Amino acid sequence: MCHEEGVPLGKCYDYYLTALRIGVEDAKGLERCITKPCRSVLSWTKPERNPLLLANPSRRGFVGRDLMLAFPLNIQLSGKNKQSKVLVE
Repeated sequence: MCHEEGVPLGKCYDYYLTALRIGVEDAKGLERCITKPCRSVLSWTKPERNPLLLANPSRRGFVGRDLMLAFPLNIQLSGKNKQSKVLVE
């Protein structure tokens, strides 16, 4: 594992690249898993060291579009109901 630095929003954060096994269960109970290289952010819970928390300090993770492209998913977002629905295709 190699320590690296990212710079979103012009602010630095430290992370390690690591392979994670990621699973998704959809609204019908279907499951899919993949192994994918991910950034494990150091000091995740400290907004002063993690700019990914600036927009939402209670954020538990940050998922990029590349993860959605790796899975055959359809994600429906409902602002009215404040919920997401995942369907595996």
